[in-house]
Amino acid sequence: MYICYCERSQRMFHEWLEKKHGTVNNANEKWGTAYKSFSEVTPPPVKDSRPLPDTNRALWYDWARFNQDRFTEYLLWVRSLIHKIDPKTPLAAGGSSSMLAGRTGTTGIDEERIVNEVDDVILHEGGKSTLGLDLQIALAEKKKPVADPEMYLSSVENLIPHFLHGKSVAQLFHWPAQPSSEVLSINDSSLAHGWAYPLEDIGDLIRDALDLRRLNKEIAAFADVPPPEMLTWQTTPYLAELEKTYNASRYLDAKITFVTERQILKGWLSRYKLLLVPAARNTPTEVFEKIWDYAVHGGRVLVVPESFLGDEYNRPTDHASRLGLSIRQTQTPKPGAVGAMVQGYDQSLSQAVAFVDDTPQKLSPTRTELFGSIDELETRGIRQIFEAKSNATILFRYSDRGPAIVQMPVGQGAIYYSGSSLEERSYGRLLEALFREARVTRPVRLRTIGGDAWNIEARFAPLGNRKLLYIVNFNPIPKRMSIDAAPGFFSSLLDLRDHHDVRGAEITLPAHQTAIYEMF
Repeated sequence: MYICYCERSQRMFHEWLEKKHGTVNNANEKWGTAYKSFSEVTPPPVKDSRPLPDTNRALWYDWARFNQDRFTEYLLWVRSLIHKIDPKTPLAAGGSSSMLAGRTGTTGIDEERIVNEVDDVILHEGGKSTLGLDLQIALAEKKKPVADPEMYLSSVENLIPHFLHGKSVAQLFHWPAQPSSEVLSINDSSLAHGWAYPLEDIGDLIRDALDLRRLNKEIAAFADVPPPEMLTWQTTPYLAELEKTYNASRYLDAKITFVTERQILKGWLSRYKLLLVPAARNTPTEVFEKIWDYAVHGGRVLVVPESFLGDEYNRPTDHASRLGLSIRQTQTPKPGAVGAMVQGYDQSLSQAVAFVDDTPQKLSPTRTELFGSIDELETRGIRQIFEAKSNATILFRYSDRGPAIVQMPVGQGAIYYSGSSLEERSYGRLLEALFREARVTRPVRLRTIGGDAWNIEARFAPLGNRKLLYIVNFNPIPKRMSIDAAPGFFSSLLDLRDHHDVRGAEITLPAHQTAIYEMF
């Protein structure tokens, strides 16, 4: 944690507040307070990496943002000192997991500023899901290499996908010449000495590493493909929906990325065809206006509850009514058992919570033209009872026949609103229809034979005049697939890893394997 309560930091906080708000009256209006001067403001305390229950959340927002700026300015100062001695060596900081944890507001880390202002090389440490990697790459306004100095592989199958998503270099954790004699438990995670990895996996790992070097240009080509769809930027409701919508999007044969509030304010939404807003409860009004303008000019937006309920200072907004919605009731699952407090390696504390009375519910389609091919969807968690304007099209209904998912025309575009949180596979079916409606470009589509395409990731990328395709089978069993494309797009495949030809459009990919093809 990089939040500081020393006297100097508090003086800096008061100066920061005056620079941001101008007058204490302006700050009082946002916080709902009656301070007579900024010097009276006391930074809100924390306990177990959390604000206290009675904390003024509006004031807490400014305190958290101040600490992010304070820590970033410190890193920039350190960077300037190093550059006086050595102006050439690339520098980096960050690589934190705090962005994807509920404690992010108490860390003092602004990963976006660090990536753009401090880093010459982006640091990402992780060998599981590619979500964190994709997020850090999306934060960068200019293309930068991504290094992983401590890549811990929970499974060998994850190595090549991380490079296909844009990782530049990695050092595996860990491969010592001899097993550790001081910290015996660390040997369990050693690829060289731990019993968790069978020799067959080690053989696959060495082969994968050699192919990464040999096919570096082809692999890098997939990271250069511009994404047509994006998501807004131990877990909070926002992070839970972020993860579910990300996982559902991965298996739809198109690249996805993220966009931040800063990027939205800079006009970046025009780059994309579809925006997902996953439970972004507090959104600055100027950001909401940019999203609205994006829809007016032809963009598509999927909004998941509870989004757009307040601004960054937790003041209620009328954004829902702007969407044409009247939210009558919000039903949330009740928290049950609470796990023990767990301290992470970064000294932060977290706690698991189990929910009761969270029975899945079914949403029935109304058989509209766009969504007529979708069967019922499954929802779990939060549920909103709402009404929509008469010009809204009801796409799915709750069991009581009330609207569950609606489409609302906005200018040349549309906003889709889901009143409940969907399960991952249901998100996948809904997003598949939205991809078609938004005309997301997917030159190559994957179809499984005798099953669905869940847990199978595929991407197409051009490389000069060459046509490349990768497919990852994350399933525990082999999958037989057919590759669909426009007539004349290809007639055969060359497996670039095994050097064998494939005639026609059918392939079988073994479990936990990645294939890279050139299409002819």
